[in-house]
Amino acid sequence: MQAIRRAGGHPYREESSLTHQTNTLIRKAEAYFESLEKEYPLNAQLQEWLRFCALQSRNRKYYVPRKRFAQFEGRIMARRQKHGLHIPDSLSLLVDGKQQNAFQTWIEYQDFELQGLDALELKLCKQKQELAELKVCLASQDYASSFAQDECRDTGDDLTTMFAYSTAEGKAEKEYDDRAHKLGVAQRRQTVAKSLPDESVSIALWNTVFELELKKAREELQKKQTSLLPDARYSDGQRIMSRTELHEALAVEVEAKSLFEIAQQAVRLAAQELWADVSRTALVATTDAEVCEASQYLAEASSKLERARNEYKFAVISWDIKNLERRQHLRLGLVEWSEHIRISLSPNNRSANEGLSNLPCKRRKAAACESDDHHTSLKDEVTMKRRKTALSCHGQLRGNITAQSNGTLDQSTPPTLQRLRSGRTQKTRQHLATGSSHVSDLRPPRSNRLRKQPDRFVPG
Repeated sequence: MQAIRRAGGHPYREESSLTHQTNTLIRKAEAYFESLEKEYPLNAQLQEWLRFCALQSRNRKYYVPRKRFAQFEGRIMARRQKHGLHIPDSLSLLVDGKQQNAFQTWIEYQDFELQGLDALELKLCKQKQELAELKVCLASQDYASSFAQDECRDTGDDLTTMFAYSTAEGKAEKEYDDRAHKLGVAQRRQTVAKSLPDESVSIALWNTVFELELKKAREELQKKQTSLLPDARYSDGQRIMSRTELHEALAVEVEAKSLFEIAQQAVRLAAQELWADVSRTALVATTDAEVCEASQYLAEASSKLERARNEYKFAVISWDIKNLERRQHLRLGLVEWSEHIRISLSPNNRSANEGLSNLPCKRRKAAACESDDHHTSLKDEVTMKRRKTALSCHGQLRGNITAQSNGTLDQSTPPTLQRLRSGRTQKTRQHLATGSSHVSDLRPPRSNRLRKQPDRFVPG
């Protein structure tokens, strides 16, 4: 808290008079700072205040040289009016922020918090709009997600749900890549079948063509990989290839690798075929059927992938909206606390203990003593009541002892400490009158007082 005071801030735990309303506001401020740093909320408040000080300096560096400082004050007033906060009669901020009093600085700090609240509200509005558009998109599709249509389902409180949809999206992407690979193999077989010159095709020619395609793809891949080696990218420690050229080369390498894998799969399929000779027309028809079937499978995988992505995106946006609403609620609580501090710092509502935190320790104690002078009459009144109560108890005790000696004490009342003491006194007098010397009848045998003075109760 000392660091916050030295920086010019107001620790949220520091309050001169704590009421139920004040405690509620303090808890709201503490909840906000704990959301930033749970174990050290005061450190979070200090970091927040330092960010405000940096923004305060940047604002003056921007508005003052351009002679637009009045516009800056107008924006502060407009923002306070937008959020329904009290608007001061005259907001006269100083060009040098270090020369301002605590009230003027706090007005700027409130504007800093209101800017953060406006940013949250803007982001929340965009997320809700995106979620509404996603719902419309899902509802317009034939595969509309039951996850998105079930409005009663709480998606923001269960991270397991988000993880499950993320896993489903990964599986759908893998399936889509496999289907795309198979379609590429089928298209390659179709292209080779249509490029054959003879009407009759033998299995040896079919396999030879694909082996040549595989060899060509392998050479192309090795060439692309060689261009990405460090020796080709650097010369004497200097970069030869720019970042853009590097990214383009990596994309070409990925494409070459995909073509090589397609060629490998085509060779495997050709090696598994057992026909001897076949006509070119029949071979083209077979490859066309393979392409059509692979295209259908790819369309199904694409639809499934789009559904999985939309469901996962719906879950993520719902989670983000709940987090933004929670942060918005916490920041609103902080704004309420800051408004309470502004009232206490206002010149028209200055309390007796205001400004004690900015004084040194000895001066703060002296000022606190001076500020408590108006409570002196109340303390004197309480002291007089206590004295009257003590005197009345003392008078009642003397009356009970006298009544016991005269035998007029009401025995129907429950035994009190005064009655027990008076009975003990009467018993002592009876022993003294009869000349009894049995000290054990008067006090416990382990009494140190009787051991030190045994003759006190013996008659002379």
